[in-house]
This record gives sequence, C-alpha cells and structure tokens, in this order.
Amino acid sequence: MNSTSHDKFRPEIGMNFDSLDEAWKFWVDYGGKISFGVRKYYSNKNGKTCLITSYVYVCCKEGVRKQDKRDVLPLNPQLETRTDCKVRMRIKHVDGKYIVDEFIEDHNHPLHLQDISHVGFPT
Repeated sequence: MNSTSHDKFRPEIGMNFDSLDEAWKFWVDYGGKISFGVRKYYSNKNGKTCLITSYVYVCCKEGVRKQDKRDVLPLNPQLETRTDCKVRMRIKHVDGKYIVDEFIEDHNHPLHLQDISHVGFPT
C-alpha cells in the first residue's frame, strides 16, 4: 500500500482520543489496514490517582526474545519471530484526553500479505 492511500487513517502527532479503548481500537484498525500485527508495550500510571498517563502501542515484531534461562540447549527451540521493529505510537494523557505525541512507522520486516493476515484484521 503506498503512503498516499493510507495517509487518511495513519496516526498523526497531536491526534487525540477520548479514551484508552478508543486509542487501542484505532491502533488495531491501523495495523489491520497496513497489514501488521500489533500489541501493547507498556503504560505509565500516576501512583496517587491510578490514572494511566501514557501508553505505548507497537508492532508485534518489536523487540527480541530473551534467551530461555531454564534450558541451555532446548530440544525444539521456537523460531524467532521478532525483528526489533521500531514501529510505535505513544499517547499521553493531557487535559482529559489521550494525545499522540510520538509515531514511528518504519518497519524493518516485510508486512503480512492481505490474503493471509490474521483473522481479526479487517480486509
């Protein structure tokens, strides 16, 4: 998909959401349209109010798997599926809304083909 055809639904710095659920749904939909899996990475919470102050959503291929400390020579090691992809969207809580304050969209791996994408992705 070329960049102009997905510009209308790509995250933009300053875009705002009324809730974390709305932001997550947007990220899932964006991943489905571009054809990559998504996951939640981490959140920060205010200790006094328990309000989530920021959240980071990433590509499912973000990071690398740590070595299994339980077994040095596993019989059937899992294939590595992560590529340390840097695609991410970070949102921060500002004045009652969640605002996109960081968006990186450069994948370091091929995207999924539309006809074999995960069942949950819209086609």
